[in-house]
Amino acid sequence: VDFTKRGRIFDEFLDIVQRLWAGETVSHDSDFFRFENAQITPLPKAGRIPLYIGGFVGKALDRVVKHGDGYFGSEDAVPAFLEKFAATGREPAEARVRIPGLYIAVARDPERAMEELGPYYHHIVTTYAAWNAEDNALGMESAPDKPLTLEEFKKSGMLQIWTPEQAVSKFKDMQERMPIEHFMMAMPSGLPAERFVEYAEVFANEVIPAFQ
Repeated sequence: VDFTKRGRIFDEFLDIVQRLWAGETVSHDSDFFRFENAQITPLPKAGRIPLYIGGFVGKALDRVVKHGDGYFGSEDAVPAFLEKFAATGREPAEARVRIPGLYIAVARDPERAMEELGPYYHHIVTTYAAWNAEDNALGMESAPDKPLTLEEFKKSGMLQIWTPEQAVSKFKDMQERMPIEHFMMAMPSGLPAERFVEYAEVFANEVIPAFQ
C-alpha cells in the first residue's frame, strides 16, 4: 500500500466499519472505497468490536485516541499515547494498553535461549528492516547502511531474554508506569512450535501467577 495513502485508507476504513457495527446501512464513495447500502449481520453483541490499534508516531497515536478502545504497541510510545489521551479530557488511568513483546522472551537459561532463539529473531529484524526501507515506512530519512550480523544482533540488546524473576520485576514496574492490561510474548516466526513450548510453559507457570 502506498505509504503516503495508507493512513488515510485506514482512517476511512475505521469510520466505515464502526458505522456498520452500529447497525447502519452504509453507502460510501471515495478514492479508496466505493459501495452502496452495505450492512453486516449478525451485529456485535456490545454494539462494536473492541479495537486495539498500534502505531508510534503522532498521526498513528491520534488514530488510536479517536477510534480505538485501547493501544496495542510499543512500550516506548505509551507516554505519548497517554498524553494525547489525556488531552481529550479523559484520565490517563482510564486508558487501556496492551504490549506485544515482539523481541522479548522469558527463559530459565537466557544464554542458551539466546543461542536457540537469536537466529529466528535476527531474521525477523533483518526482514522488516528491508521492508521498511523499501517505502520509507518508518519515516526515516535514511536506512542503516547494512543489516546487523547475527552476532551483532545478539549483542545489540534488541532481543531481551529475561529470567522469570526479571520478567516479574519488569512487568510490575511497567504496571506502575502505565495502565497495562496485557503483555504478549510472541513466538518468532520460523521456529518450530514444539521448540517454543518450553518458553511458553515458563511464562505461564512462573510469570503469570504473579499477576493473578
